[in-house]
Amino acid sequence: MRAAPAVAVTACPGLARAVLRLLSALAVGVTALWALQRGDGLAATITSLVVAGVACLLWRDRRASAQYLKWDGVDWWLAAPVDAAEPRIGKVAVALDLDRWLLLRFRADGLEVPAPGPRTRWLALRRHEHPAEWHALRCALYSPAASSGASEGP
Repeated sequence: MRAAPAVAVTACPGLARAVLRLLSALAVGVTALWALQRGDGLAATITSLVVAGVACLLWRDRRASAQYLKWDGVDWWLAAPVDAAEPRIGKVAVALDLDRWLLLRFRADGLEVPAPGPRTRWLALRRHEHPAEWHALRCALYSPAASSGASEGP
């Protein structure tokens, strides 16, 4: 069986991430208003801590950069184009496949020296953003991984 062709795509944080941030902020805001209207001091205190935590997470996420995902025929690589750090090698799993839209989970392999950033990244890809690479990407995702020491048959 032939190995899947090499492919590279850029996963940009787009509309889906913006909608998620907006819905998170809206849900926390409505909960905060509800707690303040109740007049319960404990509920208001807990809600204000949750609001502060979510605001911190949303602030940190505001600079989410594009992620560069690459399959070289053997390994998956992930890097942020603006990062000076080395690309991370890992495994990609399809979490959700809606044909025109993919949700992928990249999990970095264990490293002796911890690399900056989380080990798991979630990437949302849409076919209309990558029309030329879409077929090759799906082949790479669903083809069995090539083993490094395998002998090729006829």
